[in-house]
Amino acid sequence: VRQGTDGRGSSNNVARTNQSDVDDSLAETDQSGNGNTALTTQEGRRTMTSDIDQDGDGNNATVTQRASNSTSTVDQVGNRNTADVLQGDVSDGHSSLITQTGNDNVADVQQGIDGPGPLDDDNISEVAQSGNGNTAVVKQINERNESYITQTGNGNEARVESQGIGISGGGNEDNDS
Repeated sequence: VRQGTDGRGSSNNVARTNQSDVDDSLAETDQSGNGNTALTTQEGRRTMTSDIDQDGDGNNATVTQRASNSTSTVDQVGNRNTADVLQGDVSDGHSSLITQTGNDNVADVQQGIDGPGPLDDDNISEVAQSGNGNTAVVKQINERNESYITQTGNGNEARVESQGIGISGGGNEDNDS
């Protein structure tokens, strides 16, 4: 899905993708200006990829994936910004990168438990915000998770919460932040 990248401008953008029980699923969204919103949900099985790029105005992105070894990239540039990524269930080996640049910024990455599942290990999250509202929250649950947050100007706040809760015989080991 691409909207407004042809030079004719954009308007009330919305892009929605739902896929279910599909291995190796891929969803891309590319939006330019105005209303913006992009929702991607890719339920069961394994190895999912989502890429959402947004450029200006309303912005918002929600990615929920629920399968191991999933990758999500959200790249937003200006205006209202927000991004949520979940990637839950038995969620080993997830990778999420959110880069936001200007205006009201927020990012929230979870990557573990959103339903049943014994382990949520080996997840990597990078959030890099640049200016204005800023906030970033990452929750990665269990062990061997990595989180990198870089913020530059204005509101700033960063939290890496519950990196390891020792569920299902697992521990709180080897989490880096």
